[in-house]
Amino acid sequence: MKLFRKIAVWLLIALYLLVSMGFVSKRKNNILVEEVEIVVLDSVKNQFVNEKEIEQLLHKDELHVFGFPEAEVNTKQLESLLSKEPGIRRAEVYTGINGRITVEIDQRDPIVRIINDRGYSYYLDEEGYIMPLSSNYTSHLLVANGAIEEEIEPRNNQKIACSVDKEKIEKAVLCNIYRLSSYIYHDSFWRSQIEQIYITDKQHIELIPRVGAHQIILGDIEDYEIKLRNLKAFYRQGLNNIGWNKYNKINLEFENQIICTKR
Repeated sequence: MKLFRKIAVWLLIALYLLVSMGFVSKRKNNILVEEVEIVVLDSVKNQFVNEKEIEQLLHKDELHVFGFPEAEVNTKQLESLLSKEPGIRRAEVYTGINGRITVEIDQRDPIVRIINDRGYSYYLDEEGYIMPLSSNYTSHLLVANGAIEEEIEPRNNQKIACSVDKEKIEKAVLCNIYRLSSYIYHDSFWRSQIEQIYITDKQHIELIPRVGAHQIILGDIEDYEIKLRNLKAFYRQGLNNIGWNKYNKINLEFENQIICTKR
């Protein structure tokens, strides 16, 4: 008897859910989309995307959004379209039951601005994707310039191709810049200290700090983490005591050595 009651209860619950789903589906077919709520999740940090631009994209007739039944809105198509925008890392679209659609936007986060040897400029983001500059917003961050010869023309969802082969990576200047920029970006000390990466004609790396009137000669990309770790210790134990403007150059090219040239 108890088993029969349990089965009856579960059947009633299933029937209720089916009726409710049918009601919601019918309502979605009748209610037209009149409003879109756009949420840019990280707008305080970056402003490459704004609500007005997103809404203009959604007004395209072929997308069947405004003035169309909720049931006809293809959320996956909208997410795919929005994710192709150069400043957008991820887009999620939700439909409701009251004629409102919610769009959540996660922007790309650039870590360095590249200025190549032809004067062409673009960003690299945290994941190695290339971002064109925006007419709406300029991100103030690390700059890399000098002998950067790669001919890059930013387009949607383009990522720099860094080989896993160490020898090939050493020769790829953009990959070297990306690796070094990522390290600087995720280290609070270096992020506040380094403002420029300069690539010499020999593809060696020089760094320009925000504090101090010296130039940092990093050399090639090999062991850059160790070189910067040693330099951080020298900054804290040496320059803090003798002054940040005493030297003209600080050379890290040689293994476990810091060679300073006085002014």
